[in-house]
Amino acid sequence: MGFANNHAHGAKFSINTEGFEFKKISEFPLDTEITVRGALISKGGKYGDSASIILDNCFMNIPSHLVDDVKDLLSDTDAIAQVEAGKLACSIYEYEDRNGAVQRSIKWIDKE
Repeated sequence: MGFANNHAHGAKFSINTEGFEFKKISEFPLDTEITVRGALISKGGKYGDSASIILDNCFMNIPSHLVDDVKDLLSDTDAIAQVEAGKLACSIYEYEDRNGAVQRSIKWIDKE
């Protein structure tokens, strides 16, 4: 079992994450639908809990404002089943924060 399967804090995903690396959201293209294969929360970092999503071949670190979304996903058996069925995706977008800096986030996409 890979890291995510052991550290998903209450949820198990069937994807084998052995050899997966963590990547920054900035390493992915904008406005492209990306299938989500799982998710995990890393507890108690320097800035609190952090969230990552599991993709086909890596983990993507996602912004801290999405930690609650991932916690909700991990506690919802229907959402976990949706992920396992390949019916959850995300798309990356950019926005300008209140200080004028360009940031990235994701929007969730329900796939049919």
